Amino acid sequence: MTKYNPNIHHRRSIRLHGYDYSQEGLYFVTICVQNRECLFGEIMDGEMILNEIGRIVKNEYQNNMDCLKLSVHSKHFLLEKSMNYVIQRVFPCGNVIITNT
Repeated sequence: MTKYNPNIHHRRSIRLHGYDYSQEGLYFVTICVQNRECLFGEIMDGEMILNEIGRIVKNEYQNNMDCLKLSVHSKHFLLEKSMNYVIQRVFPCGNVIITNT
């Protein structure tokens, strides 16, 4: 793996300048697979068919949400190369609610 080199690696932040991300709101999160490999399964006839790795990721995601006492309202959105979900941050107590995308 290539080490970080600021002269060739130009990652621009897509965050809104001056926005306080610790406040209440909805946050869309995407986690991509390294090298964008299709590791979680495949899309057939418009439907995501999870393979063994995809089923493991889905189960572990659910287990982690349960352990963290996060309220899961519906399933996350798992594609062959990424996992997507929406976090709803609500106060008081900093509760986080995961909703379907």
